[in-house]
Amino acid sequence: RGGALASLVGTLELLEEDERALVKGLVVNKFRGDISLFTPAVEFLEKKTGKPVLGVIPHIEEMGIDDEDSVSLEDKAEKAADRDLHLAVIRTPKISNFTDFDSLESEPDVALCYVHDADALGAPDLILLPGSKNTSEDMRWLETSGLAAKIRTAHEKGAAVIGICGGYQMLGEKILDPQHTESAFDSTEGLGLLGLQTTFHEDKLTAQVTASVQELSFLGQTISAEGIKGYEIHMGTTEFLRDSETHPFRIQERRGESCDAVEGTVNEAGSVFGTYIHGVFDHDALRRALLNALRERKGLAPLAVTRNRYREKEESYDRLAAVVREHLDLEKLREIMGEKARC
Repeated sequence: RGGALASLVGTLELLEEDERALVKGLVVNKFRGDISLFTPAVEFLEKKTGKPVLGVIPHIEEMGIDDEDSVSLEDKAEKAADRDLHLAVIRTPKISNFTDFDSLESEPDVALCYVHDADALGAPDLILLPGSKNTSEDMRWLETSGLAAKIRTAHEKGAAVIGICGGYQMLGEKILDPQHTESAFDSTEGLGLLGLQTTFHEDKLTAQVTASVQELSFLGQTISAEGIKGYEIHMGTTEFLRDSETHPFRIQERRGESCDAVEGTVNEAGSVFGTYIHGVFDHDALRRALLNALRERKGLAPLAVTRNRYREKEESYDRLAAVVREHLDLEKLREIMGEKARC
């Protein structure tokens, strides 16, 4: 009740005095209407709280940046059922990094849905396993919910399967957690669709990467791509167990430094693969090549690349930055941060 003003004032009043002292300024976000009419409210906030209002950021229509919270999944609806390709993202209880699939969702031939119930899986062309905040618990949920069995059956009937990060780990044979870094379980059985096992430890890898795909065998097609930009954010070391499987991704740059590391796994049949790299579907050529492999298996003509996802995302974030820069008191912010004022 009371909207943004009550939220700001009430939050500060609920804090202990030493906590309140750590708050150095207030920002009102997603403001709709004439900002000039909000001036009396700014004066009220500063007088009531003793904190400066550093800016009032207007609401931006169709901002085009990634959602921050999985709560937004509630607003996602399956696209028209008459689309050529049907993709199912498995919505586990601890799903993370679900924005990996936004680029797929916006393709004109794709109907993408998030599946939480085993009976709703149906017969998709492609099953996508997302990242997870707790891979062991999500894998156990897949088994108890019946989705694990449904995924295995769907794959046996022809559905391709791709896993990203935690989903990649779930595709393996075992998930080991001897130090109980992530869960109370020493060992968790995976889906067994890839010959690998992952052992968790305390260290977490977080890095921006540039990678390539070298002759990825997928549904009878051979796919290669250069200049894939993404990021890694995961715990655990993955061990490969089958010589018959290949590792099509090669990381060429990590944290701005050159490297040469094999990554990812594809099964011998070319129907299942996984990778630790988030953002691989933002690469236009790779995304379209994967979708075209699905199309050709269904006897459909391939489609051409019609978008530049990297450019779209850069333009969206640049737009957001420009709006924030215009409406935020950056000099005051730098002063709070202890920086010298810059022109």
